[in-house]
Amino acid sequence: MAFTDSTIHSAIPDAIRARNLRLSVNELLRKNLGQSIEIARKVFPSQAGAATEILKKLDPARHISPKIFVLHWQLTSALREQNAAQASIALSHLAEAVRREILHADSFTVSTIEWDEIDAATVQYLCRTDGPRGSNGEIPEMLPLRRSDYDNFVVATQEALALLLKAHPEMYGEFQELVTSIRLYEPRHVGSMSSPRSFGVMYIYKPHTEDSLKDLPLYYLNHITHETSHIALNAVMTQGKLILNDPSERFSSPVRPDARPMDGVYHAAFVLSRVALVQSQPIVKERPATAETQETTLKSFWAAYETVAAHGKLTEAGQQVIESCRELVESLEA
Repeated sequence: MAFTDSTIHSAIPDAIRARNLRLSVNELLRKNLGQSIEIARKVFPSQAGAATEILKKLDPARHISPKIFVLHWQLTSALREQNAAQASIALSHLAEAVRREILHADSFTVSTIEWDEIDAATVQYLCRTDGPRGSNGEIPEMLPLRRSDYDNFVVATQEALALLLKAHPEMYGEFQELVTSIRLYEPRHVGSMSSPRSFGVMYIYKPHTEDSLKDLPLYYLNHITHETSHIALNAVMTQGKLILNDPSERFSSPVRPDARPMDGVYHAAFVLSRVALVQSQPIVKERPATAETQETTLKSFWAAYETVAAHGKLTEAGQQVIESCRELVESLEA
């Protein structure tokens, strides 16, 4: 589906827009998956024939399982790299997903690392040559939570979602429309994250600082808002280019120790503007830990915005989005 109004380029959360974005992303997945299967049919006619059944079963109106996004990414990567074995595996897994009826994710879930296709794709993203690194160039690691930590953090996550619903229903509506699962984990040299490769999943790392442990629901509220916003912006980016900078260019980022491409700094500005919005809501602002946290959020937003304003090569739509972020933050500071 195509968007015909300017609301798509607004930083202000909107549940209806999020639903339309999800439908658009799902329809695009179905279209691109069909094209990839047809290309693979030239080499694997039987496996491609079985995988084609997925196109009849996928319902764009429902939440599509992140595993299907991962399998599509694996298939397209295999075709691009001319990796016949990987293409064969991806086709087989798509056919198996149809057979097992695991195409959709109608129920929201919270878990720790499962080491399934989704986690494997995330590790491949983290360990790629130009992936995120620690302050001394360390390659990130992801570890499952211990049971005692997991139980406590699941409760805190549920409390955070209840708080988000009260604080900002439209942001909560975006979460409901765009997010299918949260995975909690223990990090090494990496923070919370989400990726278009597994659209709908967010990873939130274990709180470890004294301040974050003082108010666990606030910690998870901030991270849920942050990652929901990443997912929302990724969906907006499927509608057209926002950033024209060369991906090889690097700039300082207010939320990462390593220099990031303009895409990363732009994402930071977008998500920080919306985190600041949620933090400004009365039910959140009254929490003792919020004041210092919001001060950091606003400072980081302006650092990111100034980098984008000075160095960003943006399309008209990209300019509209970033200026909407600026207007939103200025309204909070007024």
